[in-house]
Amino acid sequence: MFGGGKTISQPQKPIFIDNQEVEIVKSFKCLGTLLDESLSFCDHIDYVSKKAQQRLFLLRKVNSFDVTQHILQLVYRSLIESVLSFNIITWYGNARAKNKIKLDRVVNTASKLIGNEQKHLSSIYNAALKRKARQILYDPTHPLNDSFQKLPSGRRLKRT
Repeated sequence: MFGGGKTISQPQKPIFIDNQEVEIVKSFKCLGTLLDESLSFCDHIDYVSKKAQQRLFLLRKVNSFDVTQHILQLVYRSLIESVLSFNIITWYGNARAKNKIKLDRVVNTASKLIGNEQKHLSSIYNAALKRKARQILYDPTHPLNDSFQKLPSGRRLKRT
């Protein structure tokens, strides 16, 4: 269970689920994403950044074998971009600017190694968000389907 983002001066009342006390923790890993107590995703971004930096080393090694740009892009997309973009809808929108810059450095370094501009995380995030919104919009059984209201033309969504 998460605290609340603020420092707790006095102990909170314990929470019980099925007669077991739920421990309050600073961060928790759920489905591959580190959730911290303030939902800033700083711990997750540090974890992802470190993992991507390690994989940049592999990209450098592959680059030393004088392979084609196409092969380098395949290595980047499969080993690095997949790590950076995993569950991006959940955490990228709430990420702080300094953390986004940290991740952009990885993308920029890979772009220089490959010799070709790679997709920025913001564009990957926007594409994933649009894909998820479309999925929710066209699935009447989805719990969030009612949150989307179409204008009378049926072509655009109404702001709520």
